[in-house]
Amino acid sequence: MSKTINRQSGFAIGTILLAVILIAAIVSAIAIASRGSSTQSGREQARVQASTLLQQGANLRSGFERMVANGTDKTSITANAANDQLNNCDNNNFPANTTCLYHTTEGGTTVQQVSTQAFHTANANNFSRYHLLRSVNVTGVGTFTGGASTGASAVMVIGDLKLDVCRQINNQVNGMLLTANPPLLVTATTLAAVGAILEGDGTTLEVTLPVGADFINGQVLQAWPEACVQLDAGAADDAREYLWYKVVSE
Repeated sequence: MSKTINRQSGFAIGTILLAVILIAAIVSAIAIASRGSSTQSGREQARVQASTLLQQGANLRSGFERMVANGTDKTSITANAANDQLNNCDNNNFPANTTCLYHTTEGGTTVQQVSTQAFHTANANNFSRYHLLRSVNVTGVGTFTGGASTGASAVMVIGDLKLDVCRQINNQVNGMLLTANPPLLVTATTLAAVGAILEGDGTTLEVTLPVGADFINGQVLQAWPEACVQLDAGAADDAREYLWYKVVSE
């Protein structure tokens, strides 16, 4: 009788140990799957945010082109929304101002709302909206007569983007690998420096890309009318500053 009880006890203990091992394996698998799902979800969010920015950029360019086609002088078109009043343009002019890009009856477009999830910080530099710069040198892209320098273009910019969003933008419009870091501007600048010229003081922003440089994965950087670039060479990915630009008039 004692031997029978011992055998039964041993069998029960073995069953319990097997159950514990199975439960541990299941918990581990769930944790791994959860981490993978979280990573995939983050990538998908970055892809959607990048796609939205690109579509909004296309809307802004179309509005700019329509206004010019309707007779508005392209050197006078404004788009900056001062003091986070999204319906405003330069110097707090209401969209009733016919030179405002958001004056739809003149052919412009509506204010484009940007998800805060696309940004790296809480937008202390007030980059949570699009800005129009009318004198930007984008290497190898057109000549804009309103610019102060040869080769200047009018561009829309938005800064302080997350690295993953920046990479998605370059993947979608320029075919860069999702693992590739955005091109670093040849001319050193920062978001603070860009922010100092966003309200139309006439200073030229140099978007000097390393055209022709074999900069990563054997890919040669060309003259890009739209891209996301790295402004500084910070030590950590998320400590760097990333800015998207789109040429709206060449």
